[in-house]
Amino acid sequence: MNEFINDGEIPTDIAGKIKRKSKSSPKVDRDLARGLNFNSDDLNSNRQGKISKRQGKMLVQKGESFRFHLFFTFCVEVLIFCSVIIFLGLIATKGNIPDDTSIIEVILTVFGTLAIFPGILGIPLYIEYREWKVIRVELKEGKIKAKKGKVILHPAGYLLTIGRSNFKLSYQAYLRFRHLDSYIIYYTPNSRIIFSAEPMEQ
Repeated sequence: MNEFINDGEIPTDIAGKIKRKSKSSPKVDRDLARGLNFNSDDLNSNRQGKISKRQGKMLVQKGESFRFHLFFTFCVEVLIFCSVIIFLGLIATKGNIPDDTSIIEVILTVFGTLAIFPGILGIPLYIEYREWKVIRVELKEGKIKAKKGKVILHPAGYLLTIGRSNFKLSYQAYLRFRHLDSYIIYYTPNSRIIFSAEPMEQ
């Protein structure tokens, strides 16, 4: 056991020597392959610590979708921001301001909107940008990590926990894992995308 790293993380060259349900090199668990969208060639590359060519193309597509969503989100947020400013401007020019409201309060409202909107709307935009950058780096490096251990499933958010690490799954992938069974998972270290997995002997 001293060859294993803490938290269930293992070198990918050792991953090929672990006792698993599939003895051949490599035999794919059909349920897991269907849920995570991988094949035997992908699994073989992942066991060697690499992203397969097919998985690389998938990661490129994911990065492109992040970039499109980033641009779309930015456009929507700019549109909302401009609409609010125009609306406040129309209220001010048409005189639809209560008599007991001073011009100072109107100015503070406008400037408050100018200050708050970029902060509130900019946070999700920044998160999207960071995720896109992470995917670009991982695609360039092409490295995969392996982790083994019992899987804990969390229905809320379709989360999978192995060791001290959490992974977000799609609904289809979530259904393919069995709670408290042992698996080896192969994933990208920063974006924590699980590319493949295989059951271990109990």
